[in-house]
Amino acid sequence: MAGMSTREERAAQRRATWTGEVVPVGTRKAPHASTSPEERLAALVDLISRAWIATGRSLPAPEPRGSWPGEVFDLVNKRASGRAKDLADIEALEAQ
Repeated sequence: MAGMSTREERAAQRRATWTGEVVPVGTRKAPHASTSPEERLAALVDLISRAWIATGRSLPAPEPRGSWPGEVFDLVNKRASGRAKDLADIEALEAQ
């Protein structure tokens, strides 16, 4: 077919736009060791967006965090409740 790229040309095009890094198994180098947390987060957002788009669907509209489903749990150690040391620890946590 006219206009169709060869497999090698398509692979070269993908490699030219790939933003990842190949890290062989057993390598001591930590992936993204030289990047900041902000850069890693931006890379993660990009990866998630590309994965979502690869499904063929459009990205959903952003939704405020307060409207997400979920529950709030009070993480108090029920067994420790009432002991002076544990109550002091709980109060210290709540003061933070």
